[in-house]
Amino acid sequence: AYKMQLLSPLPSHVLHKALGVRPRLHYKQGGTTALREGEAPTAPATNDGNTQRTPPNGFSSSQESRRRSAAEGGAASHSNFPSRPDVLSAVASTTLVLALTGQALRMVAPIASPAVWLGHADALQHYLSQGVSSPSLALDAGVVAGVSAARWCLMALVSGFKASSNASNAQALSACSPLDVVWVGAIPGAAEEWCFRGGLLPAISPDWRGAAVTAIVFGLLHLLDRRRTPVSAAWATGVGAAYGALYLHTGNVADAALAHALSNVVSGLGYKLGGTQAPDTPS
Repeated sequence: AYKMQLLSPLPSHVLHKALGVRPRLHYKQGGTTALREGEAPTAPATNDGNTQRTPPNGFSSSQESRRRSAAEGGAASHSNFPSRPDVLSAVASTTLVLALTGQALRMVAPIASPAVWLGHADALQHYLSQGVSSPSLALDAGVVAGVSAARWCLMALVSGFKASSNASNAQALSACSPLDVVWVGAIPGAAEEWCFRGGLLPAISPDWRGAAVTAIVFGLLHLLDRRRTPVSAAWATGVGAAYGALYLHTGNVADAALAHALSNVVSGLGYKLGGTQAPDTPS
């Protein structure tokens, strides 16, 4: 009956009835399907003899393996972000370096600035003597609004810029609370203005030439971050020029510092809270 079943095109239940043979259950033997009377059906065996079982969550073995790999990969990716103490420590050290560099530039500018050789010593002294005073809040708020709107539009139109911005924000802000974001965004931003606009700009030339050179240097330095793109560098150059123009207009480095700090906070909170991020680029 077994050999006839292998060769016959008839259904097995027809053969069993015609031959008077009780149905037998299938089992694996040497790669050929056979029958053994009274044997309970089992799941197919693996090469090592272990019975394959479907996990209780409903996934097959291969699906379960892929799911676990994806979960482990996501956990590993998240673990690559610095911890909150590391972020705050980096902010403190960076702020200190920028502040000291800016102060050093302001000290050597009256001696080494090209403005002195070009006969602009009085203009240089004017900007250096201003120091830090009460900022023009309305003017600074307008600059913050303009920078934030321009960033939002650029993120909506250029997917590469949005990707690099989100990657940098994720690296710096993933372990931070919204309150931390205020400090992480504001303090380095203000320190950068003290260094670049308050120190480097007058040390080069206290006019549009100094603002232009400082903005270009500011933009190029952003390329040191591997997550940044040429578009990001161009963006940093543009906002650097805006902060430089603000400084030249008011003569008060506090205006540039406040505008930069608030722009960073708006960007960071927009990323962290998710409510003000620019939409994905339309397909």
